[in-house]
Amino acid sequence: SDLRPDYNALTRIAYVREITGDTKGAIEMMENALVDSTGNAENTAWGLTELARLSFGNYRAQAELYQNEALKAYPNFAPALAGLAKIEMARGNT
Repeated sequence: SDLRPDYNALTRIAYVREITGDTKGAIEMMENALVDSTGNAENTAWGLTELARLSFGNYRAQAELYQNEALKAYPNFAPALAGLAKIEMARGNT
């Protein structure tokens, strides 16, 4: 049997890492989860928006790329649109 963690397990691990202060580890787990999301556009979009959220503080340009990729995977995905709005607000564009 395959004991490798799947998308759901990896996203949960990412969340635990995030809430324990390991943002770098959370990003790594979300990147791994995205590999497992292939074929499910909504999971891909959600994973990308989570990566964007995790990256926002230190890597705003990367966060914007992730949000745009999420919208390519799943057009009009509300969390990605909200993430792009947050980026624009941070730039002073309200």
